[in-house]
Amino acid sequence: MISGRAPLKIIQSDCCVILVVDDDAAMRGLLVDELSEVGCRVVHAKDGVEAFSQLKVRPPNLVITDLNMKCGGFEFIRSLKTALPDCPIIVVTAFGDARTKAVTQDFGVAGYFDKPVRMEDLKSLVMQVCPFNQCLHSQVPHQ
Repeated sequence: MISGRAPLKIIQSDCCVILVVDDDAAMRGLLVDELSEVGCRVVHAKDGVEAFSQLKVRPPNLVITDLNMKCGGFEFIRSLKTALPDCPIIVVTAFGDARTKAVTQDFGVAGYFDKPVRMEDLKSLVMQVCPFNQCLHSQVPHQ
């Protein structure tokens, strides 16, 4: 992981760049497809090592991550918060419980979901934590 380095700067744009990190290829693919459909630019990684390689290429505006994976867990969340202190993190996990949720909230994550996640709930939170994102807001029907 990245340690002892200056935080990376998030680049603002007219389209939210989301990094999806999950070792389950099917879940990763589902998240990429669902978030791409609403106008997000989505990049992905299968574990914490790949995620930090992606961060070097382009820091995301939002990270959606699993916990139970290679180079994942609470240490991964801590490293993300150090590298990208202003970047919201959403945790989606199949192995969570009340303690896991409490610990991730102590780290300051923007959201926590147990798998299976309701995509509409996840998309709603993504729109809340990326309010600058014109591409997302243009996809939402006006009421």
